[in-house]
Amino acid sequence: YEFNQEDVNQVVVNSKGSTLASADDSGEVKLVDLHTGALIKTLRRGHDNICSSVQFRPNQPWEVVSGGLDSRMLLWDFSTGRVRHSWNMGDEQEQAGSASQMFNPPFVHSVAVPQAKGDFLANRIVASARGDGQVGVYDLSKLGDDRKKGQKKKKGDSESGSSRSGAPSSLNGKLGAFTREHGGHTAAASHVTFARFTQGRHLLSGGNDGKLLQWDIQSLVEDPEAPVRVVTVEHGSKVNWISTAVLSPRVFVADTSLKIAMYAQPE
Repeated sequence: YEFNQEDVNQVVVNSKGSTLASADDSGEVKLVDLHTGALIKTLRRGHDNICSSVQFRPNQPWEVVSGGLDSRMLLWDFSTGRVRHSWNMGDEQEQAGSASQMFNPPFVHSVAVPQAKGDFLANRIVASARGDGQVGVYDLSKLGDDRKKGQKKKKGDSESGSSRSGAPSSLNGKLGAFTREHGGHTAAASHVTFARFTQGRHLLSGGNDGKLLQWDIQSLVEDPEAPVRVVTVEHGSKVNWISTAVLSPRVFVADTSLKIAMYAQPE
């Protein structure tokens, strides 16, 4: 396929194997019909910098989530080509304060959703790995509707709540923000994925600090105010990519070397 005009940063295929999405340096996302080879849609005018990552939502056949180096994460309806919801990580960083994190921009390097329809909260959860080291988790069922932002707020309505980061959470669906204060990354978080061998109940993140972290997402959903259990593996090299097996508790890590490392599930 030669639809992308710039360097491609990620390609993914939906759960039915019928549609491919690609994120590229122009900030666009291309959707391709794998049966016909035809271009279905180009998602543009969402990111104004490199689009680094894209994922399909397994229970929503016309939706993808993308992240970019403009510090934005977008939820798209690609049947219309429109953005359903937008998160500005720069605003989140400013609202939360960055005293506990490094001063890197909150570029969105990776986004993740549970990969199978039967996974834990497969239709609700999305995660992001950011340049300031933060790993964010969001509940899409609790989003405010961007299409209603122009309407007047009713008396007594609230526009914000509190999350682990202290940032407003009721409209953007934020469940948690894992930072170095929570045992998180001390450098940029480069990749994030849900563990397929636990049906999405655990989130794995890797960073430029050479760490592989496993977060207990089920406990976060059940009690957002309780500390989330995190297990650390000192991988030693900058993590570029993480993948997991489906039937066995194995984690595969690609880094800056020429080798792929394999770990048993962190405990």
